[in-house]
Amino acid sequence: MMEPAAQAFTEIVRRVKRKAPQLPLASNLTGGWMTVEQADDPKSWANHLRSTVRFGDNLIAATQRFNSPILLEVGPGNTLCSIARQHADTMAGLPTITCARHPHQQVPDQAFFTRALGALWCHGATIDLSVLYAGEKRTRVPLPAYPFERQQFWLGVKTQKKEASGKSVSRRWRDMSGLSLLHVFSGKKTGRQQQVTERAMINIWCKALGISTIGVNDNFFELGGHSLLAVSIITDLEKSFGIRLPLASLIEAPTISEFLYLAEQWKSGASSRYLVSLNSKGSKTPFFLMHSHGGNILEYHPLANLLKNDRPVYAIQCRGLDGTPVEDKDVEEMAVCYLKEIRKVQPKGPYYLGGFCFGGYLSLEIAHLLRSENEEVKLLVLINSATHFFNSYIPGLTRVRRIWCVIRDRTALEWDELAGQPFRKKLQRILIRINRMRDLAQNKIETMLDRLPASSPFRIRKHSLVYHLEKIAEANDRAWSRYRPRPYNGKVLFLRARKQPLGLIPDPMLGWADLLTGELHVHEVPGFRQNMLDEPNVPEVAKIILEHLP
Repeated sequence: MMEPAAQAFTEIVRRVKRKAPQLPLASNLTGGWMTVEQADDPKSWANHLRSTVRFGDNLIAATQRFNSPILLEVGPGNTLCSIARQHADTMAGLPTITCARHPHQQVPDQAFFTRALGALWCHGATIDLSVLYAGEKRTRVPLPAYPFERQQFWLGVKTQKKEASGKSVSRRWRDMSGLSLLHVFSGKKTGRQQQVTERAMINIWCKALGISTIGVNDNFFELGGHSLLAVSIITDLEKSFGIRLPLASLIEAPTISEFLYLAEQWKSGASSRYLVSLNSKGSKTPFFLMHSHGGNILEYHPLANLLKNDRPVYAIQCRGLDGTPVEDKDVEEMAVCYLKEIRKVQPKGPYYLGGFCFGGYLSLEIAHLLRSENEEVKLLVLINSATHFFNSYIPGLTRVRRIWCVIRDRTALEWDELAGQPFRKKLQRILIRINRMRDLAQNKIETMLDRLPASSPFRIRKHSLVYHLEKIAEANDRAWSRYRPRPYNGKVLFLRARKQPLGLIPDPMLGWADLLTGELHVHEVPGFRQNMLDEPNVPEVAKIILEHLP
C-alpha cells in the first residue's frame, strides 16, 4: 500500500536541493551512519517509508560513537524516548529527554522547554543562553560566596572496631548533610527491626518495573507503572519489611525519595484518607472520580493527567486498602461518607462527578444526594458502568458455553494487550499475568484457611494485601448487586467500551436506557472494559470528557 506513496515521494525529494550531512546522521534504513551517497539518493529517503526501522541498531551506533550520549527527542510527546528505554542493555544509565509536550499534556510550552534545557545542562550539555534570551535584557543575580559541598554520613549505624590494645570501641556516624537523599526508617517483621533504605526500595521498584536501574527521582508512572505493578511494589514492601501502605501512595509519592518520606510519615501514625488529589492545581471547578469495585484509584492516573487543563482532579478510594478491616456497606452508606469528603474540598456546587464501573453507581448516588439538597450537579460521567439489568446471559446459553465465552473474552483481551508490543513488553505482560494468577491462588488458599478453627496453627493471623484487595472487591460487588439505581434526569455523559462481553444480552446502554431520563450524551470508545482507561484508549476517553467540561 505504501509503494505508490514511496514512488511519489522519490520524485518530490529529487526536486529538492540536497547536501552532505554536516552533523552525524543516523539512518533508520541501515542502522548505521548515513553516507554522503545515501543522503544524496532520493530513493534511499523513499525507502524509509517501506523498510524495517532499525532503531535499536541506531542506539547501539550512538553509544559506540559518543562517550556520554544524551538522547533528546525533538517533536511532541515521548514516544521515541519510551522506545529507547525498552532497550535496557543499550540504554543502561543513558539519559532520555523530551523537549516538547504531548498534545494532551496541559503544561505551558515555555516551562516544558525550559525544564528540558535544565535537564540537558545537568547531564553535561552546553547551553547557549545568549541564543535563548536573544533580544532580552538580563540581570545579574549574585550567588552565595561559598560552595554547596555534598558530604554523606551514615545515620544511626553502630560498628565495633578493635584497637591495637584489643579494646572494643563503639562508633556512631550521623548524617549532617541536608543534601543526602538517604532516608532510613524501621519496619517490624517476625519480631525484629528491619531497615528500609533507598537501595532496598530501588531493588523492589526495579523488580516490579522490569528494569535494571532507577533514579530516586524517577517517576513511577513515567517508567510505565500501573495498578498491577503497584500491587507488586506494596506487596514486596510488606513481605520484606512488614510495612503496608495504600496503593494510592504511589500517586501521592511517585518517586522513591518521595515514597520513602511518605512511608516514614505513615510509620509515625499517619492515617489513610478517602480523598486523594490527582491534580490539585487549577482555578476551574474540581472534577471528582469515585473508585471502581476494586477500591483503588490508580487506574484513574492516566486519565487525570489528560484532564488537568487548569482543573483540579480528585479521586475517592475505598477503605481497607491499607489492611484495615473490610466492612460491608451499601452504596447509599458509602455515598453519604464520600460526599462529606468532597465537601471538605468543595462546599458548594456546581459539581462534576464521575466513575468507572462500580464508581458510576457511587457518583450517581452522590448526585442524587446533592440534588436533594438543592445543589447543582452540572455533569455526571458514567464510564462503562453497567446495571444489574445488563449482566444477563442470552436465554438457553449452557454453562459450558458461558465458560467458553469468558475464555474467549480473556484471550481477546490479552491478545489486544500484546499486539504490536515489542518482545520485552510482551514478556513483561506475561509475567504480570502469571503473578496475578499466583496472587489469586494465594487468595484462595487464605480464604480456605479462614474456615479453620480459630485455635488452628494453620489459620492466617495476618492476611496479605492481595487477600484484602479481593475482599474489598467482593464487598463492593455485593453492594453493586444490592443497589437499585433511581431514575436521574440531569446531564449525563455515558461512555462504553467498544468490545463488550460475549454471551450477554446485547444492550448499548448497559441497562441504563429507562433510568437516564435527562440530557444524555452516549459515546463508544476503543478497547475492552478492562483497558479503556489505559494507553492507547484513554486519550479518546479524556478527549470526550473534556468536550463536556467547561
